[in-house]
Amino acid sequence: MVSMAPPVFTNPAPQPISYMPAPVGIYGLFGPPPPYHINVAAPLNQIAIPPRPPPPQAAKKEDKKPPPKKDEDKKPPPKKDDDDKKKKEAPKVNRFAPPPLMPGSNYMFPMEHTKMHIFQKACKVWESKYKDEQLKFKIFYVDTQSSVKSVIERTLGSSDVDMCNGWAISEVMEHGEGVWIKGTTFEYTNDRANGILASMSWDAKRGTSRPPVWVAVHKA
Repeated sequence: MVSMAPPVFTNPAPQPISYMPAPVGIYGLFGPPPPYHINVAAPLNQIAIPPRPPPPQAAKKEDKKPPPKKDEDKKPPPKKDDDDKKKKEAPKVNRFAPPPLMPGSNYMFPMEHTKMHIFQKACKVWESKYKDEQLKFKIFYVDTQSSVKSVIERTLGSSDVDMCNGWAISEVMEHGEGVWIKGTTFEYTNDRANGILASMSWDAKRGTSRPPVWVAVHKA
């Protein structure tokens, strides 16, 4: 049997051209792609120019406003003159206050007291304009050996003669229906005001077996 060689075509028919990647490697596998190098170096003979700053208007918009000041910052500073006056003013001393007691000491209180109801000063309660009004008063237990003048001084809060001059104290009695009747009056500058309370029948019985004493300190 004679083998025959394949025929050879000298003028093959035209075929469509298609390109396909050929396998690479010993086993015909596709290898990794070649590394891609990027040149990041600055070009030679050139200077890098920074970007331009924003225009002034844009810069103003970006600036933040300062926080508003508190009301405390708006307050004016205190005046030095007022502070100096307060420092110079000496503290007021109440000469009618009880005496300070040393540790281990005691106080002998008066043996007898009278109960006095004293209306608000400068209030003449017997006048018709005070009828049916709720008048203010304070209750005190007073030493019966105190003078009438001392009651006026303590009500006014001063023993200065010039300040107490022209004042008086009057005993009043309630008549009913908001009406008060004026009784005995003692002026501060009168010698009778030097007498003690017990001598004016304002004794220890007032407020216990007898009605309390009602008085008004007023202008004479």
